[in-house]
Amino acid sequence: MFEYYLYLSICVGLIQVSEGVLLWKANGVHSQNPMVSHCTTIEFVWFFVSLGAVFGLDLTPKQTAIPLLYMAYNVLGWIIAIPLVVKEMKAGSDLNQFAIPKWAVSGGIFFGAVFALISLMVSLKVLVL
Repeated sequence: MFEYYLYLSICVGLIQVSEGVLLWKANGVHSQNPMVSHCTTIEFVWFFVSLGAVFGLDLTPKQTAIPLLYMAYNVLGWIIAIPLVVKEMKAGSDLNQFAIPKWAVSGGIFFGAVFALISLMVSLKVLVL
């Protein structure tokens, strides 16, 4: 079952890269492309799939690193995003035009690429966990 988690993790990582590229082209404005919303939804769902993998699959302690890494990245993203959104709301800004900072978009692209690569390396047994 862990193999399927890894295969889908590769896809999720690539989806994150794609979303990042779309956001980069839109100067971080989430609402300019509906595909970004679909990507975000998949990534959000994958958090809970990863949570289920940690508690539901028979993983070695090292294997839990992959779903835990994904969940940690998401929680960190929420911790960073919430104050930014609250600041925009207090300023009375239109949240549909809220621009994700370029550094955050770059971080998302980088994480997606690394997450996909690590998942691929583990699935091919190049990196043994």
